Amino acid sequence: MIIGTRGMAFDLMTIDADQAVPVITSGMTGQITRIHRQLDGQDRLKITSYVCDIVPAGSETIRTGETSYASTLRVDEQCYSPSGDLENRYWLHDGQILQSEQIFNRDVGRIRILFLH
Repeated sequence: MIIGTRGMAFDLMTIDADQAVPVITSGMTGQITRIHRQLDGQDRLKITSYVCDIVPAGSETIRTGETSYASTLRVDEQCYSPSGDLENRYWLHDGQILQSEQIFNRDVGRIRILFLH
């Protein structure tokens, strides 16, 4: 899970992910609060609070390097804020995140992270 970035424009300084990680890795439905602390275009800290719905979306097959995982659980995280919404996706296998697609900044777009085990 992305908790910070550097050198990607409008860097994400921190995310409070303490609530999100256990709900996502459990593969269960839940609702959490997510706080993003991000630099604006003038290097000032902008704090955005999101309310996020976490919902299992079904089984999918993914490849990580040369390994194929046929029974990963995709979990979607839809986050809402007055300043804009975002959606993240996570693919789990045995309670671990194998792959994610996350948006920390709508201007940068979606970032796919693949975890090699």
